[in-house]
Amino acid sequence: VQPANPAGPDAAKIQLEFWEAEWSQKFEYRTAVEQLVSRYNSENKLNVQVNPTMISWDGYYEYYLQSVAAGDEPDLCSSAMPQAIQYASKGYALDLTPILDEWRTEESSILEEIDQEYFDYFTYHDKLVGLPFGMDF
Repeated sequence: VQPANPAGPDAAKIQLEFWEAEWSQKFEYRTAVEQLVSRYNSENKLNVQVNPTMISWDGYYEYYLQSVAAGDEPDLCSSAMPQAIQYASKGYALDLTPILDEWRTEESSILEEIDQEYFDYFTYHDKLVGLPFGMDF
């Protein structure tokens, strides 16, 4: 992966809005997500700042749809499995195939940890439109 902003450490950070569905109402879940994002923000060398927003499980689906329709979508999000395909069918998903191609080139251990069927599930018109995590069929 190439640095998002190779201009150097003094350049303005790229801001990415990340929405995470609050899959669990337990306080530990929110804390864990916030800690992971904070760790990424402090350790990444890509001049990127991720800004997390936790979206309540109650009504998250409608909130995402309304926000996308209004042009106020996040840069990154987690969602229920079918949503990636739904958004891709409306032209709202980025092609993530280059990430998968790079993992293959690097022979990344990620490919040993995630079965190909999960990547297939998130493929729409030959484009990878979602990355699997915490899934089961």
